[in-house]
Amino acid sequence: MIGGTFGSILRDNQGIGPGFDFLRLALAFGVVTFHAFQLNYGTAWTSDMQARPLFFLLIYIVPAFFALSGFLVAGSMVRLGKVTTFLIFRALRIFPALAVEVVLSALLLGPLVTALPVQAYFTDAKFLAYFSNLLGIVRYQLPGAFLDNPVPDVVNGQLWTVPSELYCYIALAVLMVLGLATRRWIFLAAFLAFSLLECAIGMLPGRNYTAGVLTSPESLVLCFLCGNVLYLFREFIPCSVVILAGAIAGALISMYLLPVVALFLGVVSIAYVIVFLGMQPILRVPALQSGDYSYGVYLYSFPLQQTLCWAFPGLREWYWSLLIGGAASILCAMASWHLVERPALGLRKAIAAKLAPKSHG
Repeated sequence: MIGGTFGSILRDNQGIGPGFDFLRLALAFGVVTFHAFQLNYGTAWTSDMQARPLFFLLIYIVPAFFALSGFLVAGSMVRLGKVTTFLIFRALRIFPALAVEVVLSALLLGPLVTALPVQAYFTDAKFLAYFSNLLGIVRYQLPGAFLDNPVPDVVNGQLWTVPSELYCYIALAVLMVLGLATRRWIFLAAFLAFSLLECAIGMLPGRNYTAGVLTSPESLVLCFLCGNVLYLFREFIPCSVVILAGAIAGALISMYLLPVVALFLGVVSIAYVIVFLGMQPILRVPALQSGDYSYGVYLYSFPLQQTLCWAFPGLREWYWSLLIGGAASILCAMASWHLVERPALGLRKAIAAKLAPKSHG
C-alpha cells in the first residue's frame, strides 16, 4: 500500500501489516538459500562471497529479520505495558521451540551422524555442553558430527543470532523499566546515542566495519532498536516510494562508505525498506497461512541441510540443498508450530490474566 503513514496502514488492517507474514517466511528462506551455498561449497565460497553479484542481498537477510522483529515486538511492548509480561511472552515465543530443536539434535541427529561409537558420543564433554543452547549460550558442535562435510563440525550454525535476540529483549526491557520505551523522542535519542557509540567502537584498532558491518551482534541490536523507533514514530513516517528508493540506495551505498557513516546508514535504510514491504499486500500462499512457520524454518534448516550433505555427498549442490532441505524445513516448521509453538503461545492469555492487577471492591 502506497500513501499514508505506517500507522494509518496498520489501522486500516486491524493493526497488522499485510505483508509481514510473507516477509518473515521469505527472510527465513533467504537464510536457507544462503546456507545452501555455504554448506555445500564450504569456506572457499564464504571467503569469496563479497565478490558475488548478490552479496548485498545476502548480508541484509539477518539485519532485515532483526529490524522486522523490532517493529513487531515494539507493537507487543506497547500493548502489554508491563515488563514482566513482555519478557514472559518473548520467552514463550523463543525457548520452547528452541528447546525441542536442541534436544532432538542432541538425542536423535547426533547419534545418527557421529563418527564416534554411541557410548563415546554420549559421554563426550561436548554432548553435555551442547545443552547450554537451551539457555541461549550457543554451542555449535556435537561429538563427531559432520566431520567430513564442507563446513565440518557444525550442527546448528543458525543459532549464532540467538544471543543477539536475547540482548534485544533485555535492552527493550531495561528501557521499559526506566519508563523510556514508549517515550518516542527519548527512545530516538537513546537509539542515536547507541549508534554513535557503536560507530566509535567500530573505529578502534582491530574493528573493521566493511560490508559485513551489519552482521555484528551490536549491529543486529541496532537494527532491532531501529525497528522499535519506526513503530513508535509510525504515525509520522510516510509509506513512500520516494523514501523507499532512497533507502535502497542508502543500503547499497553504505557498503562502500567510511565505517562511522556506513553502520548508521545501513541500519536505518534496511529497517525502512523491510517495514515498507511489510505494509504491502504481498502474495499470500494459502498452504503456508495456517501458522507462523518462519521461526521453525530458521531453527531446523541448518541441521537438515548439513544432514543432506552428510548423507548424500553426490548431491552437494546448492539447488538440491535448497529444494530438499527447504521442503524438509517446512515440514519440521509445521510440526514445530502446531505441536510446540502454538500451544506455548496459547499460555499467554492465562499468564496475562494471572499477572493482571487484582481489582478491589
